[in-house]
Amino acid sequence: MSGDAAPVIIFIASFYAFGFVLVYALARAWEQALSARHRREFAHVRPSANARGRRVRALRDRSSRTM
Repeated sequence: MSGDAAPVIIFIASFYAFGFVLVYALARAWEQALSARHRREFAHVRPSANARGRRVRALRDRSSRTM
């Protein structure tokens, strides 16, 4: 009897392992999609210091060329 149960137990364990990996992969993809959307929506709110510095330098360069 126990020899007949081993393949069934292995199948059920692999089925649950596959389900767990699938749920984990979907959760990671969902989290990454939401974080990318969040970054895209709020990109204008707080630009990084480097981006601000580049903008200021570009404005200075542009104004010095016109003089």
